[in-house]
Amino acid sequence: MANERLTKAAVEALKPEEETYFVWDTGKDCIRGFGVRVLPNGRRVAVLQYRLKGAGRKGTARRYTIGEIGPDLKFSKAQDIAEKLRASVINGGDPIRDMKTAAMASLERDKLAKERTFKILADTWIAKKENLRTLDQIKRIINSHLDELHKRDVAALTYAELETLIETVHQRAPYMARQVILVLRSILELGVRKGWIAENIADRIEIETINNSRDRVLTDKELKKIWIAAVNMGWPFGRSVQLLILTAARRSEVLGLSWSEIDMDASLWQLPAERAKNNEAHIIHLSPQSVKVLKSLPSVKKGKIPKHGLLFSTTGETPFSGVSKAKATLDENAGFDNWRLHDLRRTAATAMSEMGYSVQVVERVLNHRGMSRSGIVGIYQRSELLAERKAAIEAWGSSVAAIISNKKL
Repeated sequence: MANERLTKAAVEALKPEEETYFVWDTGKDCIRGFGVRVLPNGRRVAVLQYRLKGAGRKGTARRYTIGEIGPDLKFSKAQDIAEKLRASVINGGDPIRDMKTAAMASLERDKLAKERTFKILADTWIAKKENLRTLDQIKRIINSHLDELHKRDVAALTYAELETLIETVHQRAPYMARQVILVLRSILELGVRKGWIAENIADRIEIETINNSRDRVLTDKELKKIWIAAVNMGWPFGRSVQLLILTAARRSEVLGLSWSEIDMDASLWQLPAERAKNNEAHIIHLSPQSVKVLKSLPSVKKGKIPKHGLLFSTTGETPFSGVSKAKATLDENAGFDNWRLHDLRRTAATAMSEMGYSVQVVERVLNHRGMSRSGIVGIYQRSELLAERKAAIEAWGSSVAAIISNKKL
């Protein structure tokens, strides 16, 4: 291969020998010092050999290992890295030194992250408030409502993550949300004073903003982004979000879903009264898209549907927790965070209404006790409307499938 550029095909054709050997990129427009080390076991490792700027030919040659060429490092990517490293050397850089410096900085960041967790900051704040009359109540708030944050590096907390957490508190115990925000603000303010964080992002969270979020209806483009992010995220949270989209059920209903509630043969989900928000047993039709999601769950072995057990549990005993952190990850993958899980329900309801289904049908799909089911009107609207509900939820499932497959979105 004298005076020839290294190519993907040429590298793939390299055969192992008894001893390790090198093949270098040469010829016109080559990346000087770029080469491949071929090991006796057949592995091909990309390297860059260089001398420090100003050292001349008598300077000690240094060899930087870029990585093994394979599924995780394509040859073209190795070339790109080599070009950037070469440019750094020309400008006086030292890739090996820079790598060690970056590694040390990473270790220092990891050390600080362990020393600057929310729990450590909260304990420090509590120690300064020993004479506070409401201290016991504040401790309960920290341990009951902010427990998801305990092990988190305070510098890594995001506004979207905190707002989602407060929304969760608001849905579970509305009267506590404001108190949780006040405690959160006070603790993070100490973090600002100690220099752990640059800004108290909890100052931007308002109860009014949380309440107004329930009016949000997602666009088709936003829904597609959320769906793709959920698919990539996988079980448990990603799959639960897919079911939230397709069934228009409440978050607690999906996360607490048990196989004993599912009738796969009839494509039905029978929600017991004790798990429904309005304490009314509810039948939820499962569209073909929902059935497909259910069959993809890890508890389904060789197509056999379990008879019992939680669908979205990492412990086998309790529903998936850590929703705030998982939602923040989903937001990052989707590319936006100004939405709530509850918006999926409103979006589905709006879409079914726009497809021509009556208010009565949509409210029965949602298991709402709305105007059409109360008072005098309700007396004449006792029908379960099962056929219409089935048609509505299947139409919504087809609509979601069309949105996901629309390449123009």
